[in-house]
Amino acid sequence: MKCCIDLVSHADDTHLRLQKDGTWVRCPQPYRLLPGDYTSTDRKEIIDFQKSDRPIMLDGHHRLVFPTGKYHTDEDMDLYYDLYGFHDTFPSNPSKQQLDALFAGPRSSEQRALVLKTDGLFYLVDEEILYTLENDPELVVMFNMPEGNADYAAPVPFSKWTEDPLLPYYILGVDYWLLQLLIKRLHRFSNRGTEFVDVDDLLEALIRLRDLERNWECFH
Repeated sequence: MKCCIDLVSHADDTHLRLQKDGTWVRCPQPYRLLPGDYTSTDRKEIIDFQKSDRPIMLDGHHRLVFPTGKYHTDEDMDLYYDLYGFHDTFPSNPSKQQLDALFAGPRSSEQRALVLKTDGLFYLVDEEILYTLENDPELVVMFNMPEGNADYAAPVPFSKWTEDPLLPYYILGVDYWLLQLLIKRLHRFSNRGTEFVDVDDLLEALIRLRDLERNWECFH
């Protein structure tokens, strides 16, 4: 999968994309990949690029990117990185069986974060990833940690998912997977509660994924 590096503003509609020649251009349609866009498949290169403050010139004004995410009173210093990923071929969709298998064996006593990656697989990774400041080109979505440091697979008495506590994470994962294929944005953080999804959401997403796969050559 090829990845583009974008800059987005908190304060206005500024959206820029890094070019092959090192310049930045406005990008009104970030879900489209253009010939001049810089792309990379090197995860380390993309992550390292985001670690440096770098000034840019935009409309005759200097703007400064703050990868540390620190707040600043000057609205001209409000830019942050976004990543967009483009698959050449339609990838394998996430599998509920694979998610179940992830939780079937013994697990570490350390708190681990559940993520869905661009290979369509779920992983349990170090909780520190939730607080990283650089976007990871391999991540589609990071899921909220269960309340009280509970296990993702542990039934919650007041939840409607007591019989299958992993199902809502799968539904959310498929939904974010579909969004990534449509709008291309990577490294999302799930801000939707598991109580607000239903099996109907899953069926709708799977239908849309099927249609997207059938028309992939025209779409991407």
